[in-house]
Amino acid sequence: MPPDSSPAPTDPFSFLGCEDIESAEVPIEPPGGGAPLMFVTLAGPTHRVRRDVVVARTRRIREATAKAGRLALGDPAQDEDDETDLLVSCTLSWRGSDSLPAFSPAAVRALYTNRRYRWVREAVKEALDDRARFTTRSAPL
Repeated sequence: MPPDSSPAPTDPFSFLGCEDIESAEVPIEPPGGGAPLMFVTLAGPTHRVRRDVVVARTRRIREATAKAGRLALGDPAQDEDDETDLLVSCTLSWRGSDSLPAFSPAAVRALYTNRRYRWVREAVKEALDDRARFTTRSAPL
């Protein structure tokens, strides 16, 4: 049998019916509902970028705990900055209106930190926390 026609190895867990996916495109609807104003592609929990950000933050917390000898509560402003870093890092692309600025980490940060559009940040945060979005069962066909 030629090498490229060998049967694929059997996955003993295929009976589970769904798998993790690296990213998902999420519609961002205005508050109260309506047609999406933009779409963002977000890194799922298994995406390398997202894991790296989460692991780095966890390490900082553990180092601070070890240094202090107890669990220290973080500064709320630092917590918000950490959340912003996670949201920016996990936003892989966006598309939508012609007036939407070109995608860049700086543009994403500008949107997510603009107090007038806090609802966009909250929608992205909610989508990131929705584990089902990042499985094959919820992925668009």
